[in-house]
Amino acid sequence: MEKIKFNRYVFLITAIWTIVIGLTLFSAINEEHRHVQENEKITAQIVYQKDLMYRRWTSIQGGLYVRISDYTPPNPYLKFIDNRDVVTTNGDSLTLVNPAYMTRQVLELSSSEYDLPGHLTS
Repeated sequence: MEKIKFNRYVFLITAIWTIVIGLTLFSAINEEHRHVQENEKITAQIVYQKDLMYRRWTSIQGGLYVRISDYTPPNPYLKFIDNRDVVTTNGDSLTLVNPAYMTRQVLELSSSEYDLPGHLTS
């Protein structure tokens, strides 16, 4: 009879210990998941703010001139601007890139090279 009581106590203690360990593990996993989500949110906010700063800086400058290429042809939506396309003194052909076009190209580049998705919606 005493051996049966001892076995019951061992089983009960083992069961309680297993439940405590399980709950502790569950709590730790949930806490880690919360931290990962919080870090992802902060990273997304930083990337978004950086993109806005580049766009704002380009807006302040009135756009950027870049070499004409297959990747960056002259923007047909800027046709009305007199100096959209210029030639430098050493013969380089440049075209004006507005902030929205620059932002779109940067987002495409970051998506393809760094797997950082982004999308510009008008």
